[in-house]
Amino acid sequence: MPERLNPDVGVRDGGSAADAPRLRGRREWGRAGVQALLVVVVFALAGLGAAWLWHLVWEPSRGLAFQGRFVVVDRDGFYDLPQLRGLFSATGLLAVVAFPTAVAVGLVTALLLDRHELVTLAAVVVGAVVAAALMAWLGQQLGPPDPDVLARSADDGTTLLSALEAPRPVPYLVWTTGALVGLLVAFVGVAKRGARRAPADPRA
Repeated sequence: MPERLNPDVGVRDGGSAADAPRLRGRREWGRAGVQALLVVVVFALAGLGAAWLWHLVWEPSRGLAFQGRFVVVDRDGFYDLPQLRGLFSATGLLAVVAFPTAVAVGLVTALLLDRHELVTLAAVVVGAVVAAALMAWLGQQLGPPDPDVLARSADDGTTLLSALEAPRPVPYLVWTTGALVGLLVAFVGVAKRGARRAPADPRA
């Protein structure tokens, strides 16, 4: 005879009522795992989109190869290191693009996937790190090749463009901070809504 679901205990015939909490716990952990994976995937997609936007709004510095180095001549005829100028520009634009994106993604994921707060918190941090790594990597791939490498073998006077890159910790700091800000806003908003909906104490 096939097993049937016993509505009194929430388990199939042949089991025991003690099994029900364990089964519910497994289902909850399964849902939590799916939720965490979904958060990381959303952040990864956001990181790729932010990399494309970063590349779109950035303008590279134009320089020359000179004695195996990448340099540029300013209006006064002095040699400069355009890596510094391009690095500041790329880093600033990365923060401008990544921070609001991280806040928005952290806020939306926390509001839509709020069943497991601690799991959401961990997933948001992991997702922010993944998004930062993908943004840094894809942005560099979309931008010009590393001019320092090209200048070593290029003839003097060859025109080169600066690379789209930022100091290594910057993308991770920006993404993680922005995501946690969004998460905090979401949690505070949920807590306030819960407080407003709570029934008044009749003994008060």
